[in-house]
Amino acid sequence: MKAIIMAGGCGTRLLPLTESIPKPLAKLCGKPVCRYILELLKKHGCTEAVFTLRYKGEMIEEYFSSREFEGIKLRFSYEQSPLGTAGCVKKAAEGFDEPFLVISGDALCDFDLTAAMRYHTKHSADVTVITKRTEDPREFGLVNSVDGRITGFTEKPSFIGCTGNCANTGVYVLSPSVTELIPNEEFSDFACDIFPKMLEKGLPMYAYEEKGYWCDIGDLKAYKRCQRDILEGKVNCRIDVRRITDGGYSDSGTGSYGNLRAPYCIGKNVSLGSDTVIRGGAVIGDNVTVGNGCTVDGAVISDGCFISDNVRVCDCVICPDASLKSGSAVYENAVLGERASLGKGSIVMPDVKIWSDKQVPDNVTLRSDMEKCAHGGFELDENGYSGQTGISATPSVMCRLGAAAAAVSDGPVCVGCRADGRSQVFLQSLVSGINAAGTDCIDCGETALSMLIHKSRLSDAGLIMYVSVGADTSVEIFAKGGIPITRAQERKLEGIMNRGGAPRARFDEFGRHMLTRDGGAFYAAMLSRLADFNCGYSVQLDCGNSILKKAALPIFEKISDPKGPHMIITVDHSGTSAEIYTRSSDSVGAERLLMMNFLDLIGQGCDIALPHNVLFDMESICENYGTSAYRYNACTNDSSDSTARRIARTEPFITDGCVLAINALKYAFKQNMSFDAAVKALPPFEREKRYVPLEGVTAPDMLRRLSDESGRAAEGVMIERENGKVLIRSDRRGKGLFLFAQSVNAETAAELCDMAQQLIDSRAEQS
Repeated sequence: MKAIIMAGGCGTRLLPLTESIPKPLAKLCGKPVCRYILELLKKHGCTEAVFTLRYKGEMIEEYFSSREFEGIKLRFSYEQSPLGTAGCVKKAAEGFDEPFLVISGDALCDFDLTAAMRYHTKHSADVTVITKRTEDPREFGLVNSVDGRITGFTEKPSFIGCTGNCANTGVYVLSPSVTELIPNEEFSDFACDIFPKMLEKGLPMYAYEEKGYWCDIGDLKAYKRCQRDILEGKVNCRIDVRRITDGGYSDSGTGSYGNLRAPYCIGKNVSLGSDTVIRGGAVIGDNVTVGNGCTVDGAVISDGCFISDNVRVCDCVICPDASLKSGSAVYENAVLGERASLGKGSIVMPDVKIWSDKQVPDNVTLRSDMEKCAHGGFELDENGYSGQTGISATPSVMCRLGAAAAAVSDGPVCVGCRADGRSQVFLQSLVSGINAAGTDCIDCGETALSMLIHKSRLSDAGLIMYVSVGADTSVEIFAKGGIPITRAQERKLEGIMNRGGAPRARFDEFGRHMLTRDGGAFYAAMLSRLADFNCGYSVQLDCGNSILKKAALPIFEKISDPKGPHMIITVDHSGTSAEIYTRSSDSVGAERLLMMNFLDLIGQGCDIALPHNVLFDMESICENYGTSAYRYNACTNDSSDSTARRIARTEPFITDGCVLAINALKYAFKQNMSFDAAVKALPPFEREKRYVPLEGVTAPDMLRRLSDESGRAAEGVMIERENGKVLIRSDRRGKGLFLFAQSVNAETAAELCDMAQQLIDSRAEQS
């Protein structure tokens, strides 16, 4: 007998258990599930087996590096791109000239494969599908047959649509001729593509009903249940752990330990503390330490875990090398990821998943997942929240984020999204969370970020949230007026997402959902009020955001002179920044346009506010005009920059590329100069920005090491040299440093960044 073992799936529903291993290597009672499959194949005379591999397939090949298992020759067939169940089998079955078996590498069964093969031969079948009766057929593909001959397939029906209860187990006997029906190197599925085609052609397809055990460990509940079934003797398989009593297995010296209550399975080198109870089908891997006074009830504890005193783990999964500190607890269907750490007295509530390497603080009750965050919890990045769509970013997360935002905002929350259906779906979930928390929501729908910020100013919104959904989801979050949120807001939002506590309104106190779909009319009206001049250039607007371009284009046409020299104004997709190109001045970046806007305000006798990482010296210019320049931080800790933040909310050009460009052109007009001449009159400067990731040292520690090179800035450190200066500050998560350099030309600005990066490298070598 020859067999193909399908082992290329990602095991998404088993995350985070499968974050670092493929599902076929997930252990059941101390042994990878694929070993059970190979033992079954060996029992029924298999001589050659081929693994179909994709997700982390090299780990399976390395595990079987001898390319042999108890006399079975092993081969490995990789999919470079997904080929489907049929496509990968065709690729792996090359050279097979007799009926062969197809079996899943991540499902446990004890089927009589010899009998199934005889049945296939007896009926001269092209395909024999092994079926198993199930009490609830709604989660399975069903096989319909008459006297064994397959008549049709039903995919996961409701009870109303069921005409039988024989589930397709995904275990097949195939004649070589079947592979000829499968396209070469194309995605093709047996159940959806090949089997229906065979039915249409009237080819002989048979169902062989099995009475044995079968469990697809597709999710964590099945993963735990399967191991208990093994211990209770429901599976005809070999347990490679020493049998102590009925249902009790241990390879460690439990000796006279009296608190073992079968069924249980304990691996090698396991230490159990006094008064600790092991029961309920608990499975403990190798090299595990369990402290005093613990309860391990129906939990799966993987290799290398450390569990301190007085810990409760009940019907959950603890992944390899995780640690649980004293007094902590993990409850039903929760998962603690690989190398994760649970703090003293902390509790992981049912169904919560903690991703690998996460660190849960002491005395925290987790009611929501901790996924893909640097320090173990929900964390904001530079612009807000980001996560992998469908994994860490889901509609339910959006709903919780909306409720948390409602608690942070001191007024209505203004929301919008990119112009696509995916973003709209997540936006709706965000709105639901905001309203359910009792806060009004101004829903601007599909829009540009700059247009959303303008709406927020009109409505005096306390918080702004902009949703973009692709392979990753981002929710950009801003305080009133479009400036960065404060550290207090950040901490409160993260705290609610990690520990709960979002407001919940009574049914009669929900917030209002206020739709604002004006097609950009309010935004265009604002721009039109600014456009009361002729810029003297023939303007072409270049913007990839169709919503923004539709609103802004008539305004730029209004200030344009068709007979003037050509000018291109480029506004980015978000609408928050702009560049201007002319034949004389080439590219005029956002920094120079920003300076022109500030000069215009100063000339009117106004105080100005600018971000701390904008390095040009506006303070000296303000002194000459009797005004003041204030700076606000990216994540302020106190009220020291409150004046700057208040003024910044009156400077829309900081967050709006269209306003930035129009105001710069208007400044030149009011100076009675061409735009090119106004640019040449500016003080010479160029900027350079870089990001330096850190390894082995945190950003605060590195900034401490650099402080001898300079004076401290409000955020980070400032290094000044004769040819310019460079600001070095941390990112929000402390994993890297931003470099903001300014000099008289681009070359020396780049040299300043090089110098700063060399300093960072040298300081990193310090102990």
